[in-house]
Amino acid sequence: MGMKRIVICGGGVMLLALVVMNAEARPQYKNVVQGLDATTPAETTIQASVVANKCNACHVNKKKKTFRNEYGEALHNALGGGDKDNYTYNKADWKKQGGAYKPEVIQLLRDAINNVEE
Repeated sequence: MGMKRIVICGGGVMLLALVVMNAEARPQYKNVVQGLDATTPAETTIQASVVANKCNACHVNKKKKTFRNEYGEALHNALGGGDKDNYTYNKADWKKQGGAYKPEVIQLLRDAINNVEE
């Protein structure tokens, strides 16, 4: 394989890795919301929206998942708005352990959902 081909393939792989790492869709959020024992009107509202609209409860239909609708942007801001000092998404925290998500991440999402409605 020629050097030019190796460089092109390597560059493509790096670009793909960057795109995947910067994806903004969080299916774990959807899973947590669907499994909530909703205790507030805000939780009940978003839960119904997620059931009815799936990912489009927060994202713009037929757009890349980096595009959020008004509610998705408000939830993003309630989770720190991308400010790494306020909240950093940690994939390991959002992995199910023993078939369930950690209580801390469930509470984090609950707080964000309820702060959006304030």
